[in-house]
Amino acid sequence: MLRREAARLVKYFDGIRSMDKFPAAMFVVDIKREHNAVAEARRLKIPLVALVDTNCDPDLVDYPIAGNDDAIRSVRLILTTVVQVVTQARASTRPNMRAEKRKPPKQRKCLSKLRLLEPSRGDSGHGRTAHGSSGAA
Repeated sequence: MLRREAARLVKYFDGIRSMDKFPAAMFVVDIKREHNAVAEARRLKIPLVALVDTNCDPDLVDYPIAGNDDAIRSVRLILTTVVQVVTQARASTRPNMRAEKRKPPKQRKCLSKLRLLEPSRGDSGHGRTAHGSSGAA
């Protein structure tokens, strides 16, 4: 019984355990069904963006989006639009952020060292290294 409960907790909260800071915002589709998530976001003062239907209280949400949270097509339409806007905003505010953060993997250093030891393309590889010197001294 305890193993099953521990496995369930790991399944649902493993991603949260590895977080080093709170998210900048949280998006909830149905605030009535996800009332625990809404309460947790309010307690931690995380801005809450939510799809709010007529059966929900929009005062619980920082940025309500009016829409039908029961129909999958409306949820998909709104989420697609939100994802596109967020992606465009990130691209316009930080155009060179990806290039700055991107570091060559350690494997590339190893491959570049190996290329020095390979024979050059014009060379047939008989007695010469990539540096052009003779293999026999």
